[in-house]
Amino acid sequence: MPEVYDSLCKKYNIDICEAIEIYNYIRDFEENGFVNLNELNNYLTDNDKWEYYPTIRSLNTHGSYSDVPGIQPIHHSIVSKELNLKGGNDINWIVISVISIIFLSSLHLSSGVMHTTNFK
Repeated sequence: MPEVYDSLCKKYNIDICEAIEIYNYIRDFEENGFVNLNELNNYLTDNDKWEYYPTIRSLNTHGSYSDVPGIQPIHHSIVSKELNLKGGNDINWIVISVISIIFLSSLHLSSGVMHTTNFK
C-alpha cells in the first residue's frame, strides 16, 4: 500500500478504500484549482464522475436543498483538514452539527432520558 494511503488510514482511522478515494478527491480539487469543495462537487456532477467515489459520496441536505451530491460529513471533515480549508464550507458543517445536536437533544428530552435543571 502506498505510504500516502497508509498515512491517511492511520491518521483518521479509515479503511484503504476511503483513503484512496479521499486522496483522489483531494488530487482532483488541487489539479482543477478549486477554492471550495462545492466547486469540486459541481464538477464531479457535471462530468458524471461520482462513480469514482462510491465509498465517500453521499446525497446531502443544505438548508432548503436536499439530495445535493457531495461527500459524507466525516470525509468532508478529513478533506477540509488535509486541504486546510477555512470559512465558507466549514460554516455550513458547523451549522448542520449544531442543528443535529439540538435535534438529538430534543429527542432525548422527549423520551425522558435527559434531565434539565431549572436555573433562576
